[in-house]
Amino acid sequence: MNTFKKKSLHAAVLAGLGAIGAVGTAEAVHINPDGQGQVLIYPYYTSRASQITAISLVNTTSQFKAVKVRFLEGKNSREVLDFNLFLSPFDVWTGGVAESAAGTGGRVVSGDNSCVTPSDLFAESRSDNGQLINSFKNYAYTGANVDVAALNSLDRTREGYFEVIEMGVVTTAALQTFIKHGTNGVPANCPALDAFDPGALVAPASGFFSNTNHLTIPTGGLAGRASIINAATGVNYTYEPTAVDQWTNAVNYTRSGLETPSLSEVFPRISNVFTNGGVVQATWAAGRDAMSAIMMRDTLMNEFILDAGTASLTDWVITFPTKRDYVTTVAAAQPFTSPFSSTAGSCDPYGVAVYNREEGAPGAAPNVILPSPRPPVVTAAGSTLCWEANVVPFGASSLLGSTNTNALVSPFNTFVLGATTTGAALTTPALRTTQGPNGWFLMSFQANTAPSIQRTIAPTAFTGPVAVTTGVHVGLPVIGAMFHNYNRAGVVSSYGGVVGHKYTRQIL
Repeated sequence: MNTFKKKSLHAAVLAGLGAIGAVGTAEAVHINPDGQGQVLIYPYYTSRASQITAISLVNTTSQFKAVKVRFLEGKNSREVLDFNLFLSPFDVWTGGVAESAAGTGGRVVSGDNSCVTPSDLFAESRSDNGQLINSFKNYAYTGANVDVAALNSLDRTREGYFEVIEMGVVTTAALQTFIKHGTNGVPANCPALDAFDPGALVAPASGFFSNTNHLTIPTGGLAGRASIINAATGVNYTYEPTAVDQWTNAVNYTRSGLETPSLSEVFPRISNVFTNGGVVQATWAAGRDAMSAIMMRDTLMNEFILDAGTASLTDWVITFPTKRDYVTTVAAAQPFTSPFSSTAGSCDPYGVAVYNREEGAPGAAPNVILPSPRPPVVTAAGSTLCWEANVVPFGASSLLGSTNTNALVSPFNTFVLGATTTGAALTTPALRTTQGPNGWFLMSFQANTAPSIQRTIAPTAFTGPVAVTTGVHVGLPVIGAMFHNYNRAGVVSSYGGVVGHKYTRQIL
């Protein structure tokens, strides 16, 4: 039964873009195509292969923001570090993920003046159980929290993804005074905020932020970028995070070190997704489903570049930001299908279609991809995505130096590595020469992939275009990008590029 008032298509589209309603009112969680939001999800960080990940976070508003910054390792989304960040109006925070001092894991470094709690987080003068407090920890997947014993090393923290969550707008004048940058570019009193971020949120006198009178609901306006940089080669891969708006219409503050709030604490549990010529607005029993719905895609596609002449490599980053809320070591809930119970991870098969630049394809791939109705696509045994932040290398090795790799299998790997394309003969031989193994690749997360696996989530109510009859969202909640490089022969010169994935959606 549809419980929401019917809207015109024009009004529905505006609602889908977050343009309806009073400022600060959360009508429905959605991806903001304008790149700003209450939540930012960065699909990948790494400190492997002599790389660092540089981070920029921008407060585009005139408000004071209390923000949770959380880093999660890429195999099973176990938290490795979080801290609270306080942004003054129009403030920018910068930091980076680098190799830890011990050379075993990752850590966050920053020379930025914006306030954080604990205020000495980046001074690197205090340790926690023998490690600097800004180093990534493996506490969430060792000891009593162990998921797979063979995967419990600190090395696991060196790649993953991270999220930025606006917890509220700071409105108390005294706290704003602490946070505000002075004419010298330094906030007035960052250490004072430690007293208002205690170990237990109790009475307002000892826990200022436990009293919502000092904060109001998040309003969005956060933006950012990340750059994976190799100082030795000069390569820079810069990408933008996925921006989620109207995540909540409530204050959701917790002290540093707590694993809340999480992405799945959507309130109200309503999602807006633009598809089928209009907006599907759905109500969900669980917040995890509301957040997943806005990222549910039934297919993902992008290019691969493996030119031999430029020694090019391609990696796809494919991240499932809400998978941790569906998968445990003993079970998995829809839309995921496998528990995280071994060194193989939690694997989900996908269907494949692949073409080179001249329309060539392996025999197992479909000849034609149509928008509707969609043809079945073939899943080869072993074509799986097994981690939370996955890297799929196209070529003999991972461009990003990842250990969270998911290899292509035959016949697709054979085709990708050998699908050399050559242009027609021209009077000028220098033109249109061999291009190398290049093309485009499609992954299908549809329910009808072989073997048949249902990948769906169903709302309790919905409204939307006539073409949508059940409101069931098909696919997997996924974000990411393609990373590729070029190398100039004869000189020390390397170039990097990032291209966001393209998707299709299916809501039944």
